[in-house]
Amino acid sequence: MTGQTAHRVRAWCLFWLCAGVAGCANPAGTDSKVSIIINEFMVRNSQNSGIFDSDSTAADWVELYNAGHEPAILSTFFISDDPNRPRKFRFEDTVLAPGAYYVAWGGSSSTSPDNHIGFSFSASRAKDERMIVSDALGVTVDSISFARIDEACEQDKSYGRVPDGATRWVQIAVPTPGAANAR
Repeated sequence: MTGQTAHRVRAWCLFWLCAGVAGCANPAGTDSKVSIIINEFMVRNSQNSGIFDSDSTAADWVELYNAGHEPAILSTFFISDDPNRPRKFRFEDTVLAPGAYYVAWGGSSSTSPDNHIGFSFSASRAKDERMIVSDALGVTVDSISFARIDEACEQDKSYGRVPDGATRWVQIAVPTPGAANAR
């Protein structure tokens, strides 16, 4: 069995194991009790922001938020910047409680590789850059195309939903990774 085949088998097993189980994110995205969304992100983080990963690097970051009413198993979700590769990075095996946040960092890390996604997001207007969160089957559960939104690409400012989980996106002058968003 190849690695890709094994991954597909595991995804289907997760799907069937999770179906109907309380507190388990349904990878097909049909369980409305679990709602993992992109809540805030910063694509041009610099040393001036004061926001650093575990390696003291000012890396890009994205905050996920569980807007649902049940815990979600993050390892059943993926993040990507490529719609043709929606399962580019699988999140670590962490349970995200309702109303809780999870911050993932761009690039790689030698000290905490689990919460580093292995790639960075570009703020280049030449490319239609996007963030895509998908389930274990590769179905998009949330996404945002941000490269042509000036407020989303400003250095040391984040872009997020206010209040948390809302449909409205705004620039956040004082970023709040892992905490409630405020304008």
